[in-house]
Amino acid sequence: MCSYAVTNPTGGAANVRGTGQPDPNARLLEEVLSMDNLTSAWKQVRANKGAPGIDGVTIDEFPDRTRDHWKEILQSLLDGTYHPNPVKRVEIPKASGGTRPLGIPSVLDRLIQQAIAQVLNPIWSEKSFAKFKDRLRELTGRSWFVSMEHRYKKLAEHPSRGY
Repeated sequence: MCSYAVTNPTGGAANVRGTGQPDPNARLLEEVLSMDNLTSAWKQVRANKGAPGIDGVTIDEFPDRTRDHWKEILQSLLDGTYHPNPVKRVEIPKASGGTRPLGIPSVLDRLIQQAIAQVLNPIWSEKSFAKFKDRLRELTGRSWFVSMEHRYKKLAEHPSRGY
């Protein structure tokens, strides 16, 4: 059964599914925005270094430039009103000659992406995927690869559907 949001008296989404049971995903955003997770994400972003994004803010400038606005940034993430900056597009040389486009997100967007990845990656780990593959095999009688190959062929047969 899929979950849906129910407005509670405080205005936020209630922590229930359509079954009345607690929604195990309701706390994901809070986990993403926890101080421990954000600190760990910042350490990773800082260690990766990288060029400034479209806003021109460097890794070294980031703490001072965002400190005064941090509460507003967190609130916009919680409210669902946060909008990432456009990605800076640059051309980098290819080993075989020519160039290829590269997108550079702002440092803030890299921090948010890293914080999200740190929470979601363990959930969608190889172990979780292995359980999915085993269940798919059980339901379809096919291996994961054969099952995906079958679906790809079916999609290829119907190009007019816009898949």
